[in-house]
Amino acid sequence: PWCSGDPRALAAEKNLFMSVSATFDSAGFHRFELHEALVRGLKAAGFENPRPIQDETIPAGLEGIDVLGLAQTGTGKTAAFALPLLDWILNERPKAPAALILAPTRELANQIAVEIRMLAKFTRVRVVTVYGGVSMRNQANELRRNPEIVVGCPGRVLDMLQQGVLKLGAVGSLVLDEADHMFDMGFLPDVRKIIDAIPRERQSLLFSATMPKEIRHLADDLLVDPHVVDLAGTCPAETIDHGLYRVAEKRKRALLEDLTLKIGRLEREAQLQAVSFDSLMSHFYQNNENLLYIPAISPVPRDKTWKSSLFGPRTDPFTGKPARHMGIDFAGRTGIEIVAT
Repeated sequence: PWCSGDPRALAAEKNLFMSVSATFDSAGFHRFELHEALVRGLKAAGFENPRPIQDETIPAGLEGIDVLGLAQTGTGKTAAFALPLLDWILNERPKAPAALILAPTRELANQIAVEIRMLAKFTRVRVVTVYGGVSMRNQANELRRNPEIVVGCPGRVLDMLQQGVLKLGAVGSLVLDEADHMFDMGFLPDVRKIIDAIPRERQSLLFSATMPKEIRHLADDLLVDPHVVDLAGTCPAETIDHGLYRVAEKRKRALLEDLTLKIGRLEREAQLQAVSFDSLMSHFYQNNENLLYIPAISPVPRDKTWKSSLFGPRTDPFTGKPARHMGIDFAGRTGIEIVAT
């Protein structure tokens, strides 16, 4: 679906990017020959050298080739698919919405949208997020402005599609991020229905940390001669250390308190997976005013809660079940993960 031509003339005709000066050579990214507005966005965002997933994915993405990316969370996947996507939109002026990005949780959808807007800072590309737990009316109003990119969770995307609020007939690029988590959360039937509503002539990119048979079948149906990037076996980031504590059930609460309180102002992330999670954290929260605790339910206010914790005056740890913090960027914060079994 890619076309040739002078990118500046094409984008100027559509008025999709602002006048910029691309005198900055963004270190390792220069070899991708990205649109000048994206080069400026990379500089403003502080991007210097591409990560492995970006190095392997961006060239194929720019050529319009389908991509199967196997990589862990936090490896830089968003920029890996966002940069080729934005470059295509700026160069080709596709009809909106041109791209659909599906994510398993609203937190991840929000973070994807934030990063895309950051990279597209010097363009006029519009990004809209759609997910459940909030009013559909505001999201529908945003969609009427014809954004170039829609980022959403499968359930709400399918609802809006079936109600005729979201039109996918012009989508030329589809991205599935954290596909294995979408399977874990039971979204694959919705994902397949959404795929059926998108033109077959498109570029598709699927990213997953693991490859269960259901995701393999989805990839086989979705991707055509994909470029495969397999980084799933790589080690976690160097900033992450692992440790194991063997502790009796009755001492888990004491262990949690000891581990977190030793770190000073609790500038840590704690993830627990246990049947008694809510009762454990309710007790701990009552005794630690600096701890942010978001229960598994009550989806409506949780956006404001974690945003105020991460970006507001309060910079204490985010504590919640895995799905609650999936996709939230804790860059610059030291972290501890406690898995109770």
